[in-house]
Amino acid sequence: MNEGPEFPEMPEVQRRADTDAEELRSQSHLEVYEKYFVLTGQAGRVANIWAQGKQSKEAQARYKKLQETLNNGFFIRKIEEAQSPEVSLITETKLSTKQRKAIEEILSSVTDQAGRALVDILVLQLVIKTICPEQDIRLHKGSSNNNAFSWAEGISMRLLDGNYIVPLLRHYDLLRINKDGAYMTRSFAENYPYTLFYKAEIRGAKRQGKQRWLEVVDDLENGKLDAEAALLYVLQLLWSYSDAFNALAQKTLDTFETWIQNSDSLSLARVTGLIKQHFEKSETKARLLEVAIHALLQAQDELVIDLGGRLKPLMPMRTGNKKHGNIGDVEVLAGDLIVEAWDAKYDQPYLGDAIDELAEKIRLLHISDLQSGYILYPIRKVYLEVERKIDEIEEEFGVKVRILTLDEWVHEQFLRSQIAGITERELAEGWLRAYTESLCLRRRDKAPIDEPTFIWIESLLSILT
Repeated sequence: MNEGPEFPEMPEVQRRADTDAEELRSQSHLEVYEKYFVLTGQAGRVANIWAQGKQSKEAQARYKKLQETLNNGFFIRKIEEAQSPEVSLITETKLSTKQRKAIEEILSSVTDQAGRALVDILVLQLVIKTICPEQDIRLHKGSSNNNAFSWAEGISMRLLDGNYIVPLLRHYDLLRINKDGAYMTRSFAENYPYTLFYKAEIRGAKRQGKQRWLEVVDDLENGKLDAEAALLYVLQLLWSYSDAFNALAQKTLDTFETWIQNSDSLSLARVTGLIKQHFEKSETKARLLEVAIHALLQAQDELVIDLGGRLKPLMPMRTGNKKHGNIGDVEVLAGDLIVEAWDAKYDQPYLGDAIDELAEKIRLLHISDLQSGYILYPIRKVYLEVERKIDEIEEEFGVKVRILTLDEWVHEQFLRSQIAGITERELAEGWLRAYTESLCLRRRDKAPIDEPTFIWIESLLSILT
């Protein structure tokens, strides 16, 4: 008779568990208690104990010092200093090759989709450490509010970032990041210190970039890295990237003008095909579809075609329609009233939920005169349930929701332009111009694109050449 596998008796199991736990405790780790965080090194040596609680008077004084120094233009001076050729002598003298490489790997983790927040946080920490070396840059939350999470020796990095770092990085075009900065997401706002054991998922940042960042933070806190030299090196690299982008953008714009001059026959079909070809070279097709739709309406607006209102500036990437009160990715407003709204949909998902949300907004906003719909690329998929919901919206609110492919929508815009006496060539050239200039960040008032567009215009240049 098979009596099953033999298991060790309970005392033996417990002994093994105790042994394993002891071995784990001998490794570097972070211990979390109700009111304390304990960073432990090899062999169980305690490296740091951080108390959770209301911000101490010493931390408040450090925060005040940071504010005063930044208000006096410290960061502006460092940004401008980083443009000087003499900075290379400082960074090469004070930073080892390994340290410079680690910083370069952090900056190279930026993609056209994400990773910029990591660089923003690094700049913020280097600024803090340069001004106030005694401030622990791993403790990113500090408050005198008893109801808010806080470390006694922490500071509010979110406020410093939003008030001092992000605005200047954006102003100098050194880092194209959302105006709300890195703390608009939870990735950097978890209630854990920035140690080597910080587990939050940092969207878009390459794993190596995140690891190098945590190592740099560790080196800064252990006095192994010169904060001011590292700050200047990061800013020097950002200036270098900015100059390279501007040179590429100008080359693309010049090539576009040559392409236009050499195009005897310029049709909407040809421009649509070129833009689609550009989509296919990118990993962010959905965002480029939004830019293309907005660019065609820009062209119509500039050709004095009546859109029924003013074209709203292009919304930032991943802006939730519900959160921001808008109906579509691209909108035309008459006063505060949305009169035209289009949502871009790449590789069409099931639209049922989106249409339910649209119906709710129409009901809440009491909208009755609205041209709205979804523009699909590459093809349209038919769902009977979706068609039924569209019919219900028209019956209840008198609003016709359209579902069009990109080609169908472009044709409808051409018909609207013809009524105003605009030729197909004029519209086609205006569209491609608006698309190209938007990606080259020459239309920040109409298309305030925050993503790095270097790869986008690099691929567009290859098509135009």
